[in-house]
Amino acid sequence: MKNDELRSPFTTRQYMLSEDYEIYFYSDLRIKPTPLHAHPYYEFIFFVQGDAVMVTGNRTFTLQPGDMVLIPPGVPHHSVIRNPEILYQRFIFWISTELCEHFGKMSDDYRLVFSLSKEKDCYRHHYETLEFNRIQTYLFDILRERHFERYGRDARIQILIQSLILSINRSAYETVHPPAAKKEVDLNQKILDYIDSHLSEDISLDSIADHFYVSKSHISHTIKTGTGLSTNRYIKKKRLELFRTMLVSTNDINTACHDCGFTEYSTFFRAFKDEYGISPGDYKKQLIEERKIFAEKKEI
Repeated sequence: MKNDELRSPFTTRQYMLSEDYEIYFYSDLRIKPTPLHAHPYYEFIFFVQGDAVMVTGNRTFTLQPGDMVLIPPGVPHHSVIRNPEILYQRFIFWISTELCEHFGKMSDDYRLVFSLSKEKDCYRHHYETLEFNRIQTYLFDILRERHFERYGRDARIQILIQSLILSINRSAYETVHPPAAKKEVDLNQKILDYIDSHLSEDISLDSIADHFYVSKSHISHTIKTGTGLSTNRYIKKKRLELFRTMLVSTNDINTACHDCGFTEYSTFFRAFKDEYGISPGDYKKQLIEERKIFAEKKEI
């Protein structure tokens, strides 16, 4: 993951300097152990890689890439690094109880994951690769907004945090409350999940219909009803979203577009510009310029 410009130097500080939230991206080797401690705020830990064990309350579990751990206020916890020679990467996101309550007053849809951790001792949630990549995109976007003085920064950060919290709660709800056991509902979701997990392959309306043994018209109707887009348009849109996620961790446009399922660069170029109003090269330049500006600000 090539995001050193957003990496924070590791600190053992366990209190917030701001009133509402703090966010960090740590990537470390041979760090000092953190003793058992508790916070008066909620702490999210998004585990990317490493060899670590989390001790939380009366529970101990080995962290896996894609894990999210949510520690509620007052619960003693700490991580134990089993192999300090393996890179330990994680996002730390602290959020005050006041800000959580503010979101909760806007909608109960923001409350579930906090209630699960505080009332049910449900601390760990796991995400598959694609979903965890989306979460990392939210986190990196928040970090970028914090480090660049751009118009509307505070408003965008609030939107990103709300989107992150809502996404986490939606996933938790779907885990706790599986969809009703209706064959059609299950099939429709499986179709969308299948597309998401095969974006790098030669996927088409024909191949989806063959995989599920249903008609192409049913596939088209399912995707159109669920997304408002045609099958080809939906696949293209999801591939472009995946490309933007991948470009966060690599500057190689050709490799990224190929890994997202685009076999012809010219096709990818037109699709990207039509969707976002900017060329892939110019988008890459913007990311590089943002990194350069931030690196210069860190040196001051």
